[in-house]
Amino acid sequence: MSLILGSVLQRLKKAGFPKAEVPLIERVRQSQRDFYSKIEFKLLFDRGKQRRFLVFIQCSANSYNKALLSNRNRSFDLLLNFYDGVPDLRPEVEIACHQIGSKCTAISKITCESPDLLDRYEWVLFLDDDIELSTDQLNALFAEVDNSSLDAAQPALSHDSPGAGTPFERPAWKVVQRSPTRSRS
Repeated sequence: MSLILGSVLQRLKKAGFPKAEVPLIERVRQSQRDFYSKIEFKLLFDRGKQRRFLVFIQCSANSYNKALLSNRNRSFDLLLNFYDGVPDLRPEVEIACHQIGSKCTAISKITCESPDLLDRYEWVLFLDDDIELSTDQLNALFAEVDNSSLDAAQPALSHDSPGAGTPFERPAWKVVQRSPTRSRS
């Protein structure tokens, strides 16, 4: 959000908006900095790297996909970052952390305070707890990116996904004809 606000601030200044508009953006930025500074990163445990890939899940103590934990055919390690409460954790989780905030603030804190947690992996997939992907789907995604020489990748919504509402659907291609320009005399 700071980057977006930064471009907004520049546009406000270029457009000549009164200086009274600028302090509002600065107050929002300061509020973000204050929130971020209060986030305490707690590494609950790190059992070490077992596989080449990592799935980072931002979750509450009750909202993570427990089916991923019990599947021994994973091609990826799991990092559960709890933003509230910490459940009794099974040994199937390789890394567990606790910190308030969003997925983005959690990633930022981890890269600043414990970068090895992510750097040791070839690929890291960042998910929220409301994304439902099976172990087989995640294994297939990592296999595809591993074989495709990609720099970045992400899963996409399926056409029949309940989250694939109008803003996310690919519209049918339409050919639009322009009316001929009329000369103004």
